[in-house]
Amino acid sequence: MFWLMVVKDHKAGRREFVPAMQVLLNRVKHGFWLISARNPYRKRIAAGDNGLFYVASKMGRVIAGTCQITSGVQPATAGIKSVIEGYPSNLLTHYFEIKGVIWANPIEAGKVVPNMSFVKNRERWAAYLQGTLHPILREDYELVLRYQSQQSAAT
Repeated sequence: MFWLMVVKDHKAGRREFVPAMQVLLNRVKHGFWLISARNPYRKRIAAGDNGLFYVASKMGRVIAGTCQITSGVQPATAGIKSVIEGYPSNLLTHYFEIKGVIWANPIEAGKVVPNMSFVKNRERWAAYLQGTLHPILREDYELVLRYQSQQSAAT
């Protein structure tokens, strides 16, 4: 299966926030992705699945990289809990392992997400990306990879 994995800015205190890209870099460094025990897709996640990282931040919305999922979903361990950076991640109780790659040149999400098959209203494409995990079609995954390849070749 193929997944669009969403990360957003986190609150670390009353007036502090952790940028979404920092949260993503931390997760890739430690090789995990967090989800809720109530996530409707948790039972469908399996080793060998592939994902795209969507970053929604005050600094912009981008597709920032890819990953391969290397485990099924399991309860968060003490080690995972010790590297979680703020809200809303501190509410998530389960995780799966990943091997991720962050692109040097992320794609502006507005250039590619509106063209994905699950987006029915192209002007309001971001509304389709609530939550932390969304199944996508292989065609959507490949669309993003083609766009990223073209973008990299142009720079």
